[in-house]
Amino acid sequence: MVTEMLPGTALEKDRVVPGTAMTEASSGTEVSMWDFRQRSSVVVCFLHDRCEPCAGYARELAGLQDDLHEVDARAIVVLNEPEDLDLPVWIDGPGRARQRFLAPDAELPVLLIVDRYGAAWRSFPARDHAFPAPAEVVATLRHLAFQCPECGVSEW
Repeated sequence: MVTEMLPGTALEKDRVVPGTAMTEASSGTEVSMWDFRQRSSVVVCFLHDRCEPCAGYARELAGLQDDLHEVDARAIVVLNEPEDLDLPVWIDGPGRARQRFLAPDAELPVLLIVDRYGAAWRSFPARDHAFPAPAEVVATLRHLAFQCPECGVSEW
């Protein structure tokens, strides 16, 4: 079986992502991607700190909250320091999450889609702020929401 690495990440497609601890900026609570397992898919946005194009993209995704909610998905932003954005911000001050999630040569920003089981499913490297259309991200999450792993094609 050939493993597929997701572009811009250190993650294999369909493998559970690390449970690396981060801090939720608004509450100071320790959080990890495992907090969403069995509950919702997540768009994890590894963005630049204090960057207007990145903040603008976060605003665009936040504008689609109803669409995300409809497919039981959430969007979060991972930064090195607290910042007031339109999406929840998780702080990865020591950079452990970036080390475990992103490829060593990855350039920010990178978006990662994690399914409701905690597995890495798709990535969108957005070098030079060439972000995917927010509607494309929502369409990917919608596709994930309608998949039925129990009914999938068997490997044998």
